[in-house]
Amino acid sequence: HAMWWDPTDPDHFIVGNDGGIGVTWDKGGSYQFVNTFPLGQFYAVSYNMDVPYRVCGGLQDNGTWCGPSRREGGAISNHMWYTVNGGDGFYAEQDPTNPDIMYAESQGGNMTRVNVATGDNSFLSKPNWREKTKDMRDSLIVLEEDEERASTEAGMARIEELKAAISADSALYDLRYNWNTPMVLSPHDASVLYAGANRVLKSTKRGDDFEVISPDLTTGDTMKARFSNRETGGITTDATGAENYVTIVALAESPLEQGTLFVGTDDGNVWVTRPRRAAADVREPDRALQSRREHFLRDVRRPPER
Repeated sequence: HAMWWDPTDPDHFIVGNDGGIGVTWDKGGSYQFVNTFPLGQFYAVSYNMDVPYRVCGGLQDNGTWCGPSRREGGAISNHMWYTVNGGDGFYAEQDPTNPDIMYAESQGGNMTRVNVATGDNSFLSKPNWREKTKDMRDSLIVLEEDEERASTEAGMARIEELKAAISADSALYDLRYNWNTPMVLSPHDASVLYAGANRVLKSTKRGDDFEVISPDLTTGDTMKARFSNRETGGITTDATGAENYVTIVALAESPLEQGTLFVGTDDGNVWVTRPRRAAADVREPDRALQSRREHFLRDVRRPPER
């Protein structure tokens, strides 16, 4: 991630990476790993309601870790910290009503609910167009194979209706996730978890059964999405998911007004939506959504202006 070259000695330079720093005195022929000071690259941190409160956070290429904020006596040592999830660690949300429950994630929106007391991990499935359209696709096959019914005016109309519905849902659940996918618990209801792909996802069951509750909030630039997701890298392809673009990178619910959401995307859109109707009904673009593209939003965890 970084490099420093000694201006007085060309054989001496230092490189910084996920694990710390490496020092060489022979132009990179050998390196000394200097592990004498604490280093960590946290993407996000959180706390719970314990006394003393527990701190959790996701680290670059080092999973998600938790530990105490203080102790009755003595220093906090390394062995008091423990890992709860692997991969690159990002958001680490903690249930304010149950100290045993927290949520962790790794790259690309792979989210997990963790019971810290038992060590049990429950993977949170992403919405999938194949699963969502299975019943409609089965109905379409049955109808098309019934030649007598399919040839009638009502049958042909029903076939077109099913095809249109399948196409619409396929587009709705064709989701793109940022390497650092935003994931936030509602400050009003600990059972509600939000996540951002190119659309906003919401679960009212502590991360189970995510549903799409917004239209595509990015610019929807198909060329940039295709290149960043599949083709980037130049001479050799380097599409690992870290390059994903045209995605949501910031997401928050107002702590003052339940249902008021703020969203920022990596291609310059900023959105706010008011709770004019139930989330389950927000399947079509909501006219309450207002985009402001004057600046790029990085952190939207703030209450609305009064």
